[in-house]
Amino acid sequence: MASSNLLTQRDEIRRQVEALEQCLDTDGVGDSIDISDSDEESEDGEQQALGVENLMAKREQIQSEIRELELTLSRDMASEEDSDEELALPSNAETCLQMNLVYQDILEEKLTELERLLVENQEQQKEVMVQLSGPAAPQATSSGLPPLKVFLGNFMKPYFKDKVTGLGKAGKRL
Repeated sequence: MASSNLLTQRDEIRRQVEALEQCLDTDGVGDSIDISDSDEESEDGEQQALGVENLMAKREQIQSEIRELELTLSRDMASEEDSDEELALPSNAETCLQMNLVYQDILEEKLTELERLLVENQEQQKEVMVQLSGPAAPQATSSGLPPLKVFLGNFMKPYFKDKVTGLGKAGKRL
């Protein structure tokens, strides 16, 4: 952001320099300097010489500003590359404490977000388990009706039962 401001300032100063150079070229700076060097200066010649000197001084000032901006821009471009590594923060206890507090706030926000996501995930897992288990057997109501028995099919029950245990086929009788 600062480099864009510096670039706009640089362009503006460059335009001013070009305008001054054009002004000097159209006024015939070379002729007015030759006239001011001669011993026969008139008042107009002195005023032109003062005007030219002022323009030259302004030009030098603008060129020095351009050089300063270019140096600043080159430093800014170099510092943008290093900005990830070094933030140019003072390394005192107060700054370290502030950075630590900021990190703690960020971690707390992330932890609450993770807890929320974990709860959502558990709810989704429960829904998936319900869908995978199929329709649930109807629950007995409090109206006093006996619970409905689900027919599991003949293949699930043994054909013969043991009379003692109720499991498996009955023992052979002779």
